[in-house]
Amino acid sequence: MIFEQYSYKQKFFALLVLSVIMAITAYKRSFKNSLYLLKENKELKQKIELVNEKSGELQNLNMEIKTIDSFMGKENVDMTKVRQEILNFLANSKNTNILVTSFPSPHTYSDQNYTIYSNVLEISGTFNELLETAYEFEKYFTYSKVVSTEFFTVKKSSEKKELHLIIIFQNYENRN
Repeated sequence: MIFEQYSYKQKFFALLVLSVIMAITAYKRSFKNSLYLLKENKELKQKIELVNEKSGELQNLNMEIKTIDSFMGKENVDMTKVRQEILNFLANSKNTNILVTSFPSPHTYSDQNYTIYSNVLEISGTFNELLETAYEFEKYFTYSKVVSTEFFTVKKSSEKKELHLIIIFQNYENRN
């Protein structure tokens, strides 16, 4: 019939050429797209892993920021409110014999990221009352954090000494 006039060698080469053409066509029609999609799938899985990893890092960073914020006190609180809350907290304290000796205007420090406000409260009273008041401020006062305390005595007369406590509170304001 039609193919009898060709030798086996010619038929083999024709079949080989036809196979190459079919392979190229099959590659362009389906294999190329499948390989591209497999590659794309692999890249997307890597991106998902990276996002999940970064998400975990972000959660850890948020926890660290919350921890640092808890050490530093409330952020961006009005300074007059903080000063009023310090006095209110002291007035509501169970230690009624505590006297406010001085409460000067807050000291302000600024850098490129933060503004830090420091309030210095000087109170006088007995040792136990002052110590308990300092503990209550440290433990329960949320508007500002106690960063320093200092006990000292002031000589009132030749025989009488008065015990004082200086408590330094700090707040910060994020400028970003």
